[in-house]
Amino acid sequence: MKSERRKRMYNATQEEIKEAAWEQIAQDGAAALSLRGIATQLGLTSPALYHYFPSRDALVNELVVDAFLSLAVTLETARDVLSPDKHIDRLLAVGAAYREWAHTYPQRYVLIFDAPIPNYRPSLETIQPAADRALSVLVHVVGQAWQASQLRLPAYYQDLSPTLSTQLEDWRQKAGLVYPVQVLYLAIIVWSRIHGIVSLELRQQFPPIADPDEIFQIESTALIQQIGMTGAGFG
Repeated sequence: MKSERRKRMYNATQEEIKEAAWEQIAQDGAAALSLRGIATQLGLTSPALYHYFPSRDALVNELVVDAFLSLAVTLETARDVLSPDKHIDRLLAVGAAYREWAHTYPQRYVLIFDAPIPNYRPSLETIQPAADRALSVLVHVVGQAWQASQLRLPAYYQDLSPTLSTQLEDWRQKAGLVYPVQVLYLAIIVWSRIHGIVSLELRQQFPPIADPDEIFQIESTALIQQIGMTGAGFG
């Protein structure tokens, strides 16, 4: 009983430290993240804080994992409220959820995609499973559309170079995916298009005459047509 109580207290303190880190990132940016500053804010000594996170990189790794898991849950929820046979609706919903999450948690979005932190060395072993979970939502939405013969890929998406095909095949095998490499490539392209628009919007880099809402809606619809989600299979 005593050990369970200590574990709860330990976990609660870890969460408190991470919340303080997010506040610091929101105020000063990820590059200025300081364990000493967090310790001061929480009334801890530096050695006490290191008991919970042995280094700044360990803390950042946990923040990145939490951010990816938050994104994954958001995308999964948007997908799962729709019928599995509504492939177009699911893809549009996942794209919209990605954008909404980025607007709701801009610090998290920037940290996992666009926040250079001096001398930070990410632990891929720690981060990769959470990142894969987030990306797999889109991969499976696209892949399930292919399985249902709801994709008709243009030729330029089917004729991949040997090098790229080999790289995608390696990913396919390591991730245990059942979809052809063309489908995996297509999922990457869909993500890159959505991500590009959202990133430009968050950075406020669209021309002042542009309406980000309208751009996102137009490009989402165009993307559905471009990837051939029209009802026929390929290959």
